[in-house]
Amino acid sequence: MTTHERGPVRRRFCGALALGPIVALLLLVPRAAAAAISAGPTVDVPWLQDSFPEVTAAVLADGSFAIASTEVFQLTRQEVGVRLQAQFFRANGGAQTRPLVLIRPPGVVTYAGVGSLGTRYFLAWQDLKRAHAAFYSQQGALLGPPFPWPHSDVPFFAAHYRFGNAPRWRFLPLTYDFAGVNDDVPYYHIFLRAAQPTGALLGPPVELAPPPLIADVEDAAINGSGRFVVVSHQCSPCIRAMQIFDGAVTPRTPLLTAGVPQFDGPAGTTVNGIGSAVVMDPQGRVLLSWVTDLDQPAHRIVIRLYDQQGAPLSDVLQIGGEAPLGGPLTHGLKALDDGTFVVSWLVSSPPNDTARLFVEHIDLRTGTFDEPVAVAEGPIVGALLELNGAGKGVMVWQTQEFNALGDLVSSEGHLRVIRVKP
Repeated sequence: MTTHERGPVRRRFCGALALGPIVALLLLVPRAAAAAISAGPTVDVPWLQDSFPEVTAAVLADGSFAIASTEVFQLTRQEVGVRLQAQFFRANGGAQTRPLVLIRPPGVVTYAGVGSLGTRYFLAWQDLKRAHAAFYSQQGALLGPPFPWPHSDVPFFAAHYRFGNAPRWRFLPLTYDFAGVNDDVPYYHIFLRAAQPTGALLGPPVELAPPPLIADVEDAAINGSGRFVVVSHQCSPCIRAMQIFDGAVTPRTPLLTAGVPQFDGPAGTTVNGIGSAVVMDPQGRVLLSWVTDLDQPAHRIVIRLYDQQGAPLSDVLQIGGEAPLGGPLTHGLKALDDGTFVVSWLVSSPPNDTARLFVEHIDLRTGTFDEPVAVAEGPIVGALLELNGAGKGVMVWQTQEFNALGDLVSSEGHLRVIRVKP
């Protein structure tokens, strides 16, 4: 995790597998296959120099994509300003536009983000009190005037949004209202919202957990039908729970803890990290991943599949990600339209913390875990994978170099086009 001048970051075999009415038996050892993922050449993105949690990316249905971030710049000798920048790319990774300053003073922006609505982009930005949104074309042209949008009290608010795929292209603009401070840590009332691709909100917001519970969303995901899942931890007592929703934030399940990994093992030993990732496939099945064995010489990424009502369909399965003790291990998941999944992870190894970035394709219908693909290596401080339902997308990451005194001497952004074979 990193911090930024404008605020803290708040953030991520085997057995029988039932697929709907069909029970598919998996082998005792996952079947390995050649890599199903290809990565294009590395493209430098020089303007991505600020804190990486500011960066968001979106992929349209045809594979074209956009990257957005805010940038702090000097207004006068005494003042700094913040502006919203974005760059639009073709599906092959070629630049559609130069880096564009979309919002600049006298417009006011502190945080911003971009998402995909199929054939156009959705950009949202806010200052300390108000939020706005607008639609942009594939070519980076503004489509109509900006309009008011729900405000959120957390930094990097758009990092909490989740966007679905075809056919409905609904999305989740989760919002956070500041509620107070507990042990010097701010906490929030979290509201679940769903929206149409037109920007129309579907019903009133629903609070994740009523007071006096303190809750935080670990991850959320929405599929192309508009069904979505939220994984959260709530205190007190502290639990990790999953809940599945339909339509206009209508619960399909109660808050589920059975079969969901909790934080502590026997005698208080910590075995499961609090960071988890979740996705939902087109049929409404849920894949949950988390980091485990934190008290062991190497900690690992594991996954588990659940049915449409949140009941476990598989045992806990290990995937490729593993880190030595003390080495950070972060990861993310994507669900594809064909029912398969993609996992990405970033692992740093002490003592020099050189990081390696990987992507892997997995098919739980056949028990096939394809060979992981190494995307990048070096002083990577953050990475973001975005894919559309057809497996077309982009990996964006940032590297930073420091001198012997610990001073930052360079900060650079990079990308590679990612393709997953059908």
